[in-house]
Amino acid sequence: MENEKIGKYLQNKRNKLGITQADLAKEMGVTFQAVSRWEKGDSIPDLDSLNNLANYYKITIDEILQREVEKQEQDNQENEENYEALIFAFVCISYFIGIVVFTLIKFVFLVEWIHILGYVFLGLCVLGSLMLQNMSYFVMYEKNENSKKWYKRSFVPFGIVIFIFIALSIIL
Repeated sequence: MENEKIGKYLQNKRNKLGITQADLAKEMGVTFQAVSRWEKGDSIPDLDSLNNLANYYKITIDEILQREVEKQEQDNQENEENYEALIFAFVCISYFIGIVVFTLIKFVFLVEWIHILGYVFLGLCVLGSLMLQNMSYFVMYEKNENSKKWYKRSFVPFGIVIFIFIALSIIL
């Protein structure tokens, strides 16, 4: 039971970095089968390997052998996912408000020079959202596979807004 928990912890640490068992094995100077056995709980790393793993993951050997850390890691993962959802919602709402205000200005005000305000407001919404996306990725997240996937997904609303903006500009 202890070995399986340690193995699961090691697997989570490796997956968080987005590396394969073979990559880790090469870094540790062991075979990928040894890494596989550690992660399945069939065996635990020897003292030298534990020391190398701790140095590689920038943690202590005690953290590898403790189970309480797993709960903390899961809580951190949940918080990160909630934060991503919050940013994604804010970005989508910002784009929506920008499009609505842009459309209202185009319909309500018939004076051509006021239409520029619609373009400026939509531009500010888009720029603010893009800045938030980039800050959250480059400042607050570790560079792992999950944050890279989130970062790429976060540009879907941007593409939709650009498409709607072009369509509205042509129609109106």
